[in-house]
Amino acid sequence: MKRLLEILTFRRPHGSAGEERMVEKFILPHNPIKFTDDKGEVLAYAVTVGEGAAPGKVLFSCHVDTMHDIRNLGQVYQNVCWDTEMQIAYKGEPNKKKKKHRPVECLGADDGVGVWIFLEMIDAGVPGVYVFHRGEERGCIGSSGMAKHHAEYLKQFDYAIAIDRKRDCSVITHQAHGRCCSDAFAEALAKAINADYVSFTLAPDDTGVYTDTAEYVDLIPECTNVSAGYLDEHTAKESLDLSYVEWLRG
Repeated sequence: MKRLLEILTFRRPHGSAGEERMVEKFILPHNPIKFTDDKGEVLAYAVTVGEGAAPGKVLFSCHVDTMHDIRNLGQVYQNVCWDTEMQIAYKGEPNKKKKKHRPVECLGADDGVGVWIFLEMIDAGVPGVYVFHRGEERGCIGSSGMAKHHAEYLKQFDYAIAIDRKRDCSVITHQAHGRCCSDAFAEALAKAINADYVSFTLAPDDTGVYTDTAEYVDLIPECTNVSAGYLDEHTAKESLDLSYVEWLRG
């Protein structure tokens, strides 16, 4: 949990110093493959655990950027608070000792939770390919670029599972304007995650909006997005249910 809270202290708007430093500290030590566009811009980082071409191959998807104000790309850190009794993390107030008052921005659990969960899974040796996309909050820059420039790489996967959905109950079957995975897959995934449930139950949900896996529906047969436990994402009221994310990690 300490690593999650530290990830949240980085302000990570796309192209910022905070994004760069978080990636340097938490992702680059795993020696990821860097996927780039035709101009050399990094679209995503991929870490492979286990057999790279195993049947039923899974792409685990998250994004490293946040909805913080891009007008101050040099501001790296923010205050993060958590209530150990309520098991909730939330954004702290700006430092009032500073001459300039900065507005309270988002917590960044969207998608700091996905980053953290997959780092935990990598450390645990869970087989799969873990893709950390850039620029999701700026129009899925990384994943749309991956679909354009690295389609053949993506076609090897049978499943794409993102953890980048609000609340604590959803396995998404529809994103944007249509279906992204079958009901059978969503039900099976929910059942697998729910196997040891205590207080939470995931279920298929057809009210998804958009995240990186939506860019892959024409390349990967089953694409979904699982609840990450945050509420009021993209706002100063964003909060994170720490008991849920600990349960989801397993």
